[in-house]
Amino acid sequence: VMAGSFNIYPNPMSDFAIMDFHGTTTKPDMLRVLNVAGQTMKQIAINHQGQILFEKGQLASGLYLVNVISDNKILYSERLIIE
Repeated sequence: VMAGSFNIYPNPMSDFAIMDFHGTTTKPDMLRVLNVAGQTMKQIAINHQGQILFEKGQLASGLYLVNVISDNKILYSERLIIE
């Protein structure tokens, strides 16, 4: 996990959340959402630094882990609760 910051708000979320990442010298290229069993439920390509709008889509309510990834390395990891 690197310097910089990664925030998800609102968290818990219902339909949408802002995922905000900045202050890193390494450019993230993927956002991966995992369920509590460690299965990848959603992947989003990232082509810029800053913010992305995350949509719940077909994800069920529950606890998830969101990883921000660059070159298959986890830069940030944060819990996300979907109501």
